[in-house]
Amino acid sequence: RLRNDPDGPSPMPYLAYVLEQILRLLHPFMPFITEELWQTLLEFLPPVPDAPEALIIAGYPKSDQTLIDDKAESEIDTVIEIVRAIRNMRAEFRIQPNQSVEAVVETPEIAAIAEAEADTIRMLARVDPLTFDTNAGPNGKPASSNDRVSLVLQSGTVTIPLGGLVDLDKERQRLRGEIDEIQTNHARLSARLQDDNFTSKAPEEVVDRERQRLEGIEERRGRVEEILSRLGG
Repeated sequence: RLRNDPDGPSPMPYLAYVLEQILRLLHPFMPFITEELWQTLLEFLPPVPDAPEALIIAGYPKSDQTLIDDKAESEIDTVIEIVRAIRNMRAEFRIQPNQSVEAVVETPEIAAIAEAEADTIRMLARVDPLTFDTNAGPNGKPASSNDRVSLVLQSGTVTIPLGGLVDLDKERQRLRGEIDEIQTNHARLSARLQDDNFTSKAPEEVVDRERQRLEGIEERRGRVEEILSRLGG
């Protein structure tokens, strides 16, 4: 059921409609398999008056502006952003996949959206509990603490308390070690790219690849320094 509501509408009609439209889109490129799938799908759908007998003579889908919902798209983008940020944080701190984390939504603008899609966020980001505190700090800003990470999103802020999940001292030490390693690699790669013998004699694609590596190292350094700063390191 939609939104995990036992009395809510079934998602099957929506899924069937989308699948049927996708088969129409794919038919010119994959005629035989899409025809077979389409015929099989029709066996499970209610009869439609004047429905074509074969996919090959069915009309090609046309854009329907009445089906475009900018508000719904914006809301689901917010949910995706929240889930992605929490998943990235879990990966950064090497939290086990089966370990739930607490998340606190601290921005009024996204609290209503997150609350409406709370079950989805809990399931996809392995969050439990998911709470809402729009007065977490002055002017709605998250209260600072060294045992939590504030995920600053495009639309708001979500804070993850880390106490009990991560050995913070050990994590700070690991991050400092990673920064040292990044600095070493950055210095070595910078020196290579500043060497005229390398840039003038190496193939252009090799030089470009090394420049891209340097950009990636700089981005990673900024990310690690940001995480360490949030942990009071």
